[in-house]
Amino acid sequence: MSFNFYDGTLIITVSMLGTLALALFSYFLGVAVKRCFPILVRLSMPAPVIGGLIFCVTNSILSSYGIVTIELSRTVQTLAMIAFMCSIGLMGSFTLIRKGGLVLLAFWLAGCQCIGCTAKSVGRCRCFLFRTSRTHRNARGRRLLNGRNRRWRRIRPLL
Repeated sequence: MSFNFYDGTLIITVSMLGTLALALFSYFLGVAVKRCFPILVRLSMPAPVIGGLIFCVTNSILSSYGIVTIELSRTVQTLAMIAFMCSIGLMGSFTLIRKGGLVLLAFWLAGCQCIGCTAKSVGRCRCFLFRTSRTHRNARGRRLLNGRNRRWRRIRPLL
């Protein structure tokens, strides 16, 4: 862990072990907050999410006011993200899915539709703004549809 000053802001650079210790601290902070507020248990909020949000909000406020900037090590980022996703996945069960029933199914379908429509709209807006077509073009300007063009050129003389 190292401490530096830059433009009147304290910059704390945390090592790999320090990052893991902060992650563990934020997890146990989330567990303690979840015990204090029963609504979080009823809403099935995971303890890592609660602790992580508290850490993120605190870090953002301190950084935006120029008090302290905390730079975490990214060497264990992939491992920590996998562990986090596993801890979230282990909270789910088929009984919870069955308990959700039709409301959960409707919410899931609506979410999938919203994501699909949003992605399509963003793609169309990008094409409109940058004056590009929706098909991909190679360096020579030839249209490629997932590589089908190349195969078609090889087959066409045979037909």
